[in-house]
Formats: sequence, C-alpha cells, structure tokens
Amino acid sequence: MVELRDAWELLSNYESHELVRNRYITKHNWQPNRSQSRQIAASFIQAREYFRSADNADLVVKPLLLYYGVVSLSRGLTLFLTPQLWEPSLARSHGLSRFNWHDELSKENPDYLNLAVRVNARGTFNELVHATGNRNLMRSGSSKINLR
Repeated sequence: MVELRDAWELLSNYESHELVRNRYITKHNWQPNRSQSRQIAASFIQAREYFRSADNADLVVKPLLLYYGVVSLSRGLTLFLTPQLWEPSLARSHGLSRFNWHDELSKENPDYLNLAVRVNARGTFNELVHATGNRNLMRSGSSKINLR
C-alpha cells in the first residue's frame, strides 16, 4: 500500500496548475496558458477522485470507477505530453472495439483471456499511444525500460 500512496503523492503534483505550468515549461520549453494548465490538472484531480471512490465502492461499480480513473489519467498525460492538444480536441471515446466477443461469450465455459479488442483510428487509447511514443515504463521479464 505504501507504493500506491507514493505513486499518488507523485501524481498529486499534477493537480496543481502552477506545478503543471512549471513542468510543462521544462518539458516543452514553452509556457501553457492558464486554461491549458488547468485542464491538465483537472484530469489528474478527476482521476484521483475516481480511484478514491472505487476504494469504497461496491464490487458492481468498482470496475467502472477504475475505468474512468484510468481514462482521466490517460487524458491528463496526453494533454501534458502533446502541446497542440486541448481538452475539447481530445476524443470523446476510449477508441477500443470488441472483437468477436460474441463467439467466446456464447460458449458454455468462456475463456475470458481469449477476449480481444481492436484499436480504433480515433480515441483516448490511440491518443495516449501517440503522446507517449508507444513507450512503456513497466518491466515484465526484462530490465529494459521505454520499450515500444
């Protein structure tokens, strides 16, 4: 639990539009206007509140709150990393589509690991992939970071 608290403590820096502005200048060598830095900060505030709500939510609504928390974090990161984007210009959908779920789910004992999704040309997922250069900081069976 300490690691999770540490992560949110770090992310809380992005809830302050002044700190966002300072980090934005360092990252892009360009100062965002007040509205842009507030949009970025608002995404991180919304994400924290979704995750906080999920902690106390019934199991039936917890996945939806976690989903919205991840979407909010993704939108905030996308806005921070992509200077030309503003909140109103972001996609309104997640950008993923189910792929042949009916076939698997209609089986007597469906294997949920066989469920697949397709990435649409437009959506939050695709915007995040472009903003991050499809880099991943997570390590899985490797010590390398920033794998594409």
